[in-house]
Amino acid sequence: MANSVFNMTLRGVEEVTRALDPDRAMAGLKKELRDAAYAIQRAAVKNVSNRVLHRRTGNLATSIKAEIDSDGLTARVGVGKQAEYGAAHEFGAKTKPHIIKPRYAKALRFPIAFGIKSHKATKFAFAQHAHHPGSVIPKRPWLLPAYESNKDRIVSTFQASLQRSLTP
Repeated sequence: MANSVFNMTLRGVEEVTRALDPDRAMAGLKKELRDAAYAIQRAAVKNVSNRVLHRRTGNLATSIKAEIDSDGLTARVGVGKQAEYGAAHEFGAKTKPHIIKPRYAKALRFPIAFGIKSHKATKFAFAQHAHHPGSVIPKRPWLLPAYESNKDRIVSTFQASLQRSLTP
């Protein structure tokens, strides 16, 4: 996964498992980590579906994935290369000035006059290219709030899992 990624790693597991039933503790912690990653994924999808961002194509929402490493102790929630722009929305960005050229026509067309009643364009200007000054994309976090909205529940489920695993 690239750019917009939220990583979770369980640390100190070895020390804790000495006081616990190791197999039971490890299985419980891995399950809770997996459940936490999927909960954050669901919340992030909701955030990019008209809560924080206006959903246009759904590409960002469908690219949000939760991945669990093969050891079961590390989980990632984020977007892949098909929606790298997710980071620009999460952290904000500024695009560089650039030239816009027509792709499928010989010229660009810009409306310059509008009808009084219809509000439709009535006159147009044409150009072979346009100089874009660059854009500022404001910070609109969608991944961090997904984690923060689940943080208390995640911590309490990990604590409960550890409590269930204590050796008598």
